[in-house]
Amino acid sequence: MAAFMLLEQRRLVEALEALDLYYTTRHEEPLNLLALGTGAKIRLLLGDRDGAAAALSQAEALLRRLGRSNVAPYHQSAYLVSQFLFDLTALEELPDGAGRRGRWALARRARRSARQAVAIARRIAREQPEVYRLAGHLAWASRRPARAVSLWSRSLAMARRLGMRPELARTYFEAGQRLANARGSLILDGKDAAGCIETARALFEELGLEWDLARVVAQRRHAA
Repeated sequence: MAAFMLLEQRRLVEALEALDLYYTTRHEEPLNLLALGTGAKIRLLLGDRDGAAAALSQAEALLRRLGRSNVAPYHQSAYLVSQFLFDLTALEELPDGAGRRGRWALARRARRSARQAVAIARRIAREQPEVYRLAGHLAWASRRPARAVSLWSRSLAMARRLGMRPELARTYFEAGQRLANARGSLILDGKDAAGCIETARALFEELGLEWDLARVVAQRRHAA
């Protein structure tokens, strides 16, 4: 559907409009599940966590009613990956002064979501670059830098194998962001933090991904 291409291009408002139209005109429940999961991701990228939470709640209820064994992995994948993204960002955005109990609960939830997302990605190849990238972010947030670099490397390898250049660039950028805040000199794919971010910038520019380029500009401004 058109919303997938618009989402890949990060034309998020247009993607959400296309997805809402798709959702209201399709009556097959597995396709509704796919749309709810995709919509949750778009809303997260737009910064609408409340809207994303509502979509994920609807998707969870629908999948429970249908029965997971009765729904093809493809139709489940967007929901499970978006739930992982939601739980991961909740953990990453938790203030430093938050209590240990709250952090532990969010980390546990993110790990559970990660397991489900990785399991579905093993069956749906196009989800693998993003899922391994997010799994790397979770390892980083869990203070396991070597594991994070290993997972990011896997994300890069899958993105190259599948020809998914936007996802390749996003892994370079998001990994580079984290490496830039690290002590020491960690390397990903033969590149330091600055090299990862510059590689991402060049790819975003070549692909005309304006939303992603704006993130690079914001990161560099923040680092200056």
